[in-house]
Amino acid sequence: MTTREEIVNALADLYSDTSDIRNVLNNANIDDTKINLNGAASAVWSNILIYTDARGESTSTLLMSIAKADPTFQPLGSSYVAQLYQRPTLGHLSKALDALWLTDANLNKHEVRLVMEGYKSRLDKVGGQLELLRSYKSIHDELQRFQFPVIDYPSLETAISSFEGDDNSGIELRSFFDLLEKLCNTLSILIDGLPAGNVRNDELNWFTDLDVCQKRFGLALQTGARGQLVADLEELKGPLRFIPTRIDGKIFQTAGRLELQDLADAFGKMSEITQVSADEQKRLRDAKEATLNLSEIITKLVSQHQDWQTLDGRLADLGDLVQLSVRIADNASIIPAFGRLWKGIKFQLDQLKRLDPAGSWRAPIEFSARNVDDLLATERVSTRLNEVFSAFREEALQYFVEVDISLLAECNSMTEINKPLDKIVGRL
Repeated sequence: MTTREEIVNALADLYSDTSDIRNVLNNANIDDTKINLNGAASAVWSNILIYTDARGESTSTLLMSIAKADPTFQPLGSSYVAQLYQRPTLGHLSKALDALWLTDANLNKHEVRLVMEGYKSRLDKVGGQLELLRSYKSIHDELQRFQFPVIDYPSLETAISSFEGDDNSGIELRSFFDLLEKLCNTLSILIDGLPAGNVRNDELNWFTDLDVCQKRFGLALQTGARGQLVADLEELKGPLRFIPTRIDGKIFQTAGRLELQDLADAFGKMSEITQVSADEQKRLRDAKEATLNLSEIITKLVSQHQDWQTLDGRLADLGDLVQLSVRIADNASIIPAFGRLWKGIKFQLDQLKRLDPAGSWRAPIEFSARNVDDLLATERVSTRLNEVFSAFREEALQYFVEVDISLLAECNSMTEINKPLDKIVGRL
């Protein structure tokens, strides 16, 4: 069995439609000897892992098959598994959940109820933050399920070019529209459930445009207007690509604002009352410490993600400059501008080192950075500038994707707190 066949078998556990598997293989440029992790293919693989994690599926078999096909994927694959299934918050989260169910079971006791009523307004606020986090995550997951593995733009463009009513092209386009219409209906319900005001209006702005466009696409299908189908598909590409990233940002902002200190304080106060047993008091004390640890971990991850995102933006600017140096004859003038931007990137790296002193990313990225430094020291542009900078950027992109997936997984876990917390607040 070839490694490609092994990957197909692993993907078959995740996707029932063989065309979905074919799209994944094509988009990720998988052959029997190499896995492409660069550029768009890197996004494909991050989407695979987010998609499978959202469904509660194990990716271990898939990752082992990928690593066998391309040994360079092994370190990154192992790191993904560790991030997704051995997350640092899991132990702390289980203690916090245990304390919440314990509190719910004892809420009829006078002292317990008195303590919790004193924290009601603050816990209600925490519950609202967690509910908002859950809502954003639901919107993200719906977009993710549609975006991957449903959309194959080249195939859709080919189908439009040969669209003649009820032929195979028409079937493919109608199938796409049915899924798009279902996505918009689901998003409408989810966005309507967001808090009224700026929070909901911010999402209605992009959703309204998306919904209008999908309705036009459906009408063009009915009338057979190829030109309109081409225009609408092109218009759909933009929001369907940038909206998931935008929602990612909302998820991380909300996670960074979680006021878990109030929940920890409530556990601490509960552990001091006499109407709970000694064993329950210990569990509540453990839950207080665990909840504070949860808050610290999430805050650190959000900060790391912000720094990686800043770095990624600066690398994009520098990448444009490098591409310019390839095109112009007098490319020596690029060096001063490159050096100034590179200095900002090195500063950002120092920030990341302080946040994550033991990070596995440090050695490979620092090695790639030294190659750039060595080339800059020659004070001349060579054909290697694009090569060494691209190698550095690819390393950075891989670890940015890793942090992104890790934080999404942690945010998803945090929403588990809301169900028992909402039940307790509702009983007060």
